[in-house]
Amino acid sequence: MRYFTALFALLFTLPSIAQSSLLWKIEGKDIKKPSYLFGTIHLIPASDYFEPKGLDAAFNSCELLVGEMDLSDITGMSLEVMANMQMKGDTTLDMLLTKEEYDKLDKRFLSTLGIGLDFMKSFKPIFLSTMLMTPGEGEETKSYELELMEKAKKKGIKMAGLETLQEQMGFLDVLPYSFQAKELVKMLDVKTDDSDFQKMVQVYKSQNLDELYAIIKGQSEGSAMEDVLLVKRNQNWIQKIVNIAQTQPSFIAVGAGHLGGENGVIHLLKAQGFKVTPVLD
Repeated sequence: MRYFTALFALLFTLPSIAQSSLLWKIEGKDIKKPSYLFGTIHLIPASDYFEPKGLDAAFNSCELLVGEMDLSDITGMSLEVMANMQMKGDTTLDMLLTKEEYDKLDKRFLSTLGIGLDFMKSFKPIFLSTMLMTPGEGEETKSYELELMEKAKKKGIKMAGLETLQEQMGFLDVLPYSFQAKELVKMLDVKTDDSDFQKMVQVYKSQNLDELYAIIKGQSEGSAMEDVLLVKRNQNWIQKIVNIAQTQPSFIAVGAGHLGGENGVIHLLKAQGFKVTPVLD
């Protein structure tokens, strides 16, 4: 996978964490009871789904589930996402690409999804990119966010988000359609099998944040995506996470790529004097 779509899926960043863990305990500085930080992958084959050791105990000790967004109204969010998939104005993908590029992408979508681009040419290219980054055809998938939401419903705890859907869409809209289209075209160089996706899943399952970073670093072709989708969002989240953790014990679940690095949530929390340690058992 190219940096564009891999970053969108996991949002990996710079390495600085030696321990292999997706689950971290947050303590210190007026936090009466620990909160927990968990790195997710937004979509994973059901056969690869797993929960790290200690996840249930950590979750059951918390009084609030916090995601990147509040998932309590998933139906309403889905409808709003659909409404925001369209490019603004009369822009369509064939205006952003050469005829040759458009035709090649059209063939890729037909062979991969069975749908031609003419039905989706008004969609934002970033959404089209994620549609090509999927598990094998017909394979059952799971979402960590949805699984956690079900846990919250069974436990009867409230849910909250670090940003609204409008804010998240706003970050995506910062990226010019022309830039998104160019990154979409680069996916023509990606093989049509799901080996890259499976590699990313296996590394995620290893819980090694340094190795997760190495994959993205090797594919990185610039910092625009990292700055827009990761660095700025992490900075926006930190004070919200602090306020939430100091108010009540909370289980905070965000894309795994937001965890590590000098601009990652773990480092930013430590920089503010909090104790952030991996949960290893």
